Amino acid sequence: MDKNCVLTFSEYLRRIYPYANDREVKVMLAWVKRIPTEPQEAMFKPTVQQLEEISKMFDRFDSNRDGVIEVQELIAISASYGYDESEVEELFRNADKDMDGTISFTEFIDLMKLSYV
Repeated sequence: MDKNCVLTFSEYLRRIYPYANDREVKVMLAWVKRIPTEPQEAMFKPTVQQLEEISKMFDRFDSNRDGVIEVQELIAISASYGYDESEVEELFRNADKDMDGTISFTEFIDLMKLSYV
């Protein structure tokens, strides 16, 4: 819908239900949210090369260079890739393990486990 060649699930719902309002789409999105059964801890120890790659990605998200990623930084970058703000906020909540309102580099590495496993 936003012509970025990425189809999000939210966009898909809006295509197949063109007359649904924002509230109705939110309800439909809530229906498909995963309910975690058991935490799946991936066995991941990054190589030096992977750690450098993760560090570069972290720096891209940490736009104000304060050493942590705030939710607005994550939303700003992710929006350019077609992610819905509510999806990003949920991802942020899940990644912010110590619930301090930021994603540290260590938390970011944990988040990247899914990409490398």
